Amino acid sequence: MMISFDVTFPLADKQVVSGSNAHPLYRWAARQTGPVGAPGWNFHKILIGRNGRVIEWFSAVSGTGAKLERAIEAALVAHE
Repeated sequence: MMISFDVTFPLADKQVVSGSNAHPLYRWAARQTGPVGAPGWNFHKILIGRNGRVIEWFSAVSGTGAKLERAIEAALVAHE
């Protein structure tokens, strides 16, 4: 399923996030975070540092609001 939002370029396609058919990004994330942090669905958020390593992960519930914003801001400050 292609999402367009009235633009002429592709934004995203639906991807499998868990199991043997998971998209390679989600398989990589599961290896990096371990079973507790493995993505369970596509609203899972993974904060990746400039060095390509996982800084923190967020479930759909914890990945909104102030906690996520603080983690992003801390990552940006750490790399100034």
